[in-house]
Amino acid sequence: MKFSAVILALSATAMAYENLAPRDEGLAPRDDQCKKNGENCTREDLCCSKFCMVPENKNSGTCKDMPKI
Repeated sequence: MKFSAVILALSATAMAYENLAPRDEGLAPRDDQCKKNGENCTREDLCCSKFCMVPENKNSGTCKDMPKI
């Protein structure tokens, strides 16, 4: 009986910790608030990929995934 109580307490603690743990997104915008890959963007817009590729001397560009280094 004590063994099952310990297991129950540990699983409840783990579930509570999982709900409180920060996620990778941080302060990322919601999907309906950001522009998708391939959409036109400006330097002020929020892209879901977090990267708006704007050529030099231009005001707008395209949302793209971050380039791999």
